[in-house]
Amino acid sequence: MSAQAALLSLRSFNLFSGWPEVASMTKDEFDDYLAAKGLFWKNRPCPNCHEPRSITHEISESGEPIRFKFECYKRKCKASRLVVKVGLLKDTFFEGLHCDRKKRFLFSFLYVTSSMKVEEMARNVEVDPNTCVQWGQWIRDVMAENFNNPAIQIGGVEEDFFLQLAPIDETNIVKRKHNVGRMVRDGWLVGGIQDGTRSVFVEITGRRDQASLEAIITRYVTRGTTIRTDCWGGYNGLAALGYVHETVNHSLNFVNPTTGVHTQRVESLWSQLKKEIKPKCGLRGDNWDDHWFQALWMFKYHEESKFYELWKQISEKYPLN
Repeated sequence: MSAQAALLSLRSFNLFSGWPEVASMTKDEFDDYLAAKGLFWKNRPCPNCHEPRSITHEISESGEPIRFKFECYKRKCKASRLVVKVGLLKDTFFEGLHCDRKKRFLFSFLYVTSSMKVEEMARNVEVDPNTCVQWGQWIRDVMAENFNNPAIQIGGVEEDFFLQLAPIDETNIVKRKHNVGRMVRDGWLVGGIQDGTRSVFVEITGRRDQASLEAIITRYVTRGTTIRTDCWGGYNGLAALGYVHETVNHSLNFVNPTTGVHTQRVESLWSQLKKEIKPKCGLRGDNWDDHWFQALWMFKYHEESKFYELWKQISEKYPLN
């Protein structure tokens, strides 16, 4: 079975089928389980002789094996200028994550499929709640980084699309994997949703001038789509770009009394997402934007297997080639 086909099995993973099997696995068995799904290195051939490398390790002061590596011991390979020794976790999602891989995997299932509080998830995977908080941030990293990557165009001829700018009133610092910070300065959320679907895009921008908005809109919305917006001047050139542009003047009405045009679909989405975020972290403060993208990610994959989608995106971000 190919790794891609094996990964598809996560669509049927649940607390009754999948969880008990994984929970009973030894560390080595679980590493094999990940490897079969293309999420972990089973073997890495030597770049010089192209033969399988041995797995080596060091011993800690407590007698535990640590620092596992793939290593080729052949003299001619060691003498070459090629890298014949590489860490076991190198170029995988687990690189730099010093934790139990199996518990991390099971936690990710609870995180995207249940409404459990952190303390309850921590009890289920037998780790400290603070550990779960950090694991949750790593999952949000994946969601945020993959939401618009790659940019997929939505809409089309005879399709209606609602577009809106929403202000960001605070500076957010996101603690990402390996403690690398990413700052999102005061700016704007530019987002829209295709009518009757969960096809949505959101991008954070520091500018809302016409050139900036047009660059974002043409990246995500197919030309020929009917785009409904308020009367902000940055939208004035949409018709010239090949869109059908309809407007409502929010300073006068929420619904255009003549044409019936409104942007309530996207406004309703923003309101729904804010309600999702507020119980977790409020609407201000560190990591606000990642909670926002998490809520959008959950909305987008509402009818899909979220557990499968998460690990599919991880496998695409960390391809084991």
